[in-house]
Amino acid sequence: DGLLRKLVDEELTTARVSVRVRAVGTSVSAPLARAVAAAGRTILGDAYSLTATGGLYRVARDSERMVVNQVRSFSLAALLILLAIYFLFRSARTTGILLVPNAVPILATGGIMGFSGVDLSTATAMIGAVGFGVVGNNTIFYLARYLRLYRGDPRQAVRETTASMGRP
Repeated sequence: DGLLRKLVDEELTTARVSVRVRAVGTSVSAPLARAVAAAGRTILGDAYSLTATGGLYRVARDSERMVVNQVRSFSLAALLILLAIYFLFRSARTTGILLVPNAVPILATGGIMGFSGVDLSTATAMIGAVGFGVVGNNTIFYLARYLRLYRGDPRQAVRETTASMGRP
């Protein structure tokens, strides 16, 4: 009876159970929070509702949302950049060609981070967003300069464009 009074409110309608864990990343804490909730449902049955709260749960939930929103944001940004390139240069072929230098750095960075076990955090997401913007911007400037310098010889235009990029 004494233990029950510590866990349940006076009306016997709400119980609070705390779970303590060592410091873990969100890749561990999100599945852990789901497993604790599933175990609680198994033990208590459907007659009771469980609500996860606390810092660990909020961080895990927010991190999962951030990953989903980051993927959505990158997809939207990629679409807008490709549309801008298409309307700027009026060529589906050019847009397709420019997709490669825009996608490769982002995919390579994401792959290296995933392979290395680096979790997606606010900082890494911000770095990815800035990198994506810089790559898109530089690609458009490079192609615009290339088209300005192109006079029938693509190799010469690439050499001149590459030599002149980054200089005033």
